[in-house]
Amino acid sequence: MTPELYDRARTALRARGFDADTQTRIALFLGSAKNMNAAIFAWAELQPQVTVAYPFIHGQYFREVEFASLLARVTRWSANAALYMQAAALTEPLWREWWRIQTPP
Repeated sequence: MTPELYDRARTALRARGFDADTQTRIALFLGSAKNMNAAIFAWAELQPQVTVAYPFIHGQYFREVEFASLLARVTRWSANAALYMQAAALTEPLWREWWRIQTPP
């Protein structure tokens, strides 16, 4: 991420404040990304624990789940239903692609 994008984000947060709507937008987007990562790593939980990669994948899976859980607990959630619909529309193509690659050919 470039410094210009960080500056734009800081400026927008300063202008709006870190209210419940802003926290909800951030939490819904990051939470979706972390849950998708967890879904990618979840397959390893069903694998035999004899491979060299298992401890890494197992640890990363639980870090993703833990982050999503902590984020959900510390966020001041908004009562604005439109935010949740916007977030669903934003992340829907990612989840649709996830499910597409999960279905057998």
